[in-house]
Amino acid sequence: KAIFEQGCRLIAEKGFEHADIPDHLNALALLASGEEKYHSTLGRYARKVAESLEPADTWNWYIAYGNLFLSEYTLATGKKNAFSELKQVTLRGVKNQCMNGMWGHAPALPNGHSEGYGGMNVIGLPMTISFALAREAGVSDPALDKAIDKSARFLRYYVDKGAIPYGDHPPWGNSHDDNGKS
Repeated sequence: KAIFEQGCRLIAEKGFEHADIPDHLNALALLASGEEKYHSTLGRYARKVAESLEPADTWNWYIAYGNLFLSEYTLATGKKNAFSELKQVTLRGVKNQCMNGMWGHAPALPNGHSEGYGGMNVIGLPMTISFALAREAGVSDPALDKAIDKSARFLRYYVDKGAIPYGDHPPWGNSHDDNGKS
């Protein structure tokens, strides 16, 4: 407990220079503390996250983890000051979903395929979790429900077959994890 409290204090003292994945995870730690003294810092960070995700060409990595933070922030604080951004980012992530229910680095191509080498579960897992949390926080849209269902169907394929792999590959059956990638 003392280590976690000290870590949160240090995160808050350092602040958030960037709105990137490590900062999103640090901000989630502050939220997990349950300490209201961090809410104003986290409110400013929520705006910074939303601004960082405005460009239409934002990679799905950043959308997934940024949306996870915005969803958790809204749920944990009960504050709706970032709700419009949460809804906008969530629906952008929905639009970027590939036809198989996953996400690649970039938005899906017009034919539904992922640009590059395919869907990546290391993006799809946090994206799907962020969608479920966004829905719990009040984001409502039929496209969101469809995206969650599509992703859940894809991920359920791996149940009782092995670890979820890095991308659209066979289950990893040699151990409990696919080399730490998921």
